[in-house]
Amino acid sequence: MSPFKLKSACTAAVLVILLFPFPGTGSGLKSGPVSEDEIQAAMVMKFTDFISWPEHSFAHKESPFILGILGEPGWGTLFSPFLGRLIQGRPLAVQTYDRISQISQPQILIISRSRQDLADQVIGLMKARPVLTIGNFPEFAGMGGLIAFYTKPGGRIGFKINLTAKTESGLEISSFLMKLGEIVQPETKRDTP
Repeated sequence: MSPFKLKSACTAAVLVILLFPFPGTGSGLKSGPVSEDEIQAAMVMKFTDFISWPEHSFAHKESPFILGILGEPGWGTLFSPFLGRLIQGRPLAVQTYDRISQISQPQILIISRSRQDLADQVIGLMKARPVLTIGNFPEFAGMGGLIAFYTKPGGRIGFKINLTAKTESGLEISSFLMKLGEIVQPETKRDTP
């Protein structure tokens, strides 16, 4: 097989695993029908394979990799199958928050659609910090969040990546993941006369 065909085949295989995480493929999902939330949770975990966090984003060498969730308490259980997985050599820990004041220093912070009223505050709090902010509502990336999930025609899950937020965060995101996402810039806020 030529190098080009091999690269295309590998890319296609990774695309299938990333965008269609079926049970039995190491996705950590349960068998049976898969919900949109479960697909998004599996995609969040797959993102960690394509993103690097700076060492200073952890309190100390033994710190766990913290995935925080603001809102939707049920979202925490979506990550239960992934507990015990190592991310950058650190065990995954999941924390759920009801209020912004509870947020510590996560490496990933998911803002659920039920708390999108707090998105501007969270984005401001996390600005220029090595935190992967993810919203499970499409407007999140335009507001300044790093990644936003949305539903494509046909029911597939897509994601938007805010290039400015990526640069400000200091996270290293592979070009492969960048190509898979839709690149957006934050919306500029207009002053009303």
